Amino acid sequence: MAAVTLSAAPRQMLGKKARFLRRAGLLPANIFGLGQESQSVQVQDHDLRELLRHGGRNQLIDLTVEGEKTPVSAMIRGVQRNPVSRQLMHVDFIRVSLTTAINASVPLVFVGESLGVKMFGGVLVHNMDSVQVRALPANMPQHVEVDISVLAELDQTLHVRDLSAGSDVEIVSDPDALVAKVEPPRLAVEGEGEEAPAAVAVVGEEATAE
Repeated sequence: MAAVTLSAAPRQMLGKKARFLRRAGLLPANIFGLGQESQSVQVQDHDLRELLRHGGRNQLIDLTVEGEKTPVSAMIRGVQRNPVSRQLMHVDFIRVSLTTAINASVPLVFVGESLGVKMFGGVLVHNMDSVQVRALPANMPQHVEVDISVLAELDQTLHVRDLSAGSDVEIVSDPDALVAKVEPPRLAVEGEGEEAPAAVAVVGEEATAE
């Protein structure tokens, strides 16, 4: 996947003074990694929101810092948002080598239709919403598809070992971890005197402190 370009500038306002940047439409950020010192920068809030909306968090970025001749190859490592307004508060970029594979958390996207649900009234339970993968930065996927059409019967399951992310990507999550399952209808379970299955767990967005 081709890198996208994002402009940044050195940041002078640190700590609590960063609120003045946000009022001006700027977002405080840090660049770290590859054994180099952390660098305080600022980016346009609008530009970062557009990048997240169209490219996702695993997008390879050519980060052009004002005053520096060579763009920094980077990826988003963490995003902090206001817990109430969901306004972007801070972002961490990590420097990456284009020739070294890295690990990243990639969201799962469920596609298709389960016959176990459609024909037998089963309940599709999502047990995971992301997996850890390893790939070169340019090959890092934005998501991994989970085809639930193979779940044709009640109690049928999908595990990490059943997923595929392409030949250039290795899924490093536990292969035996449960991804999804078609549970029997609640009435049928209660009729057998058993407890209904637990609710689906949802993992939220990472947050990193400034």
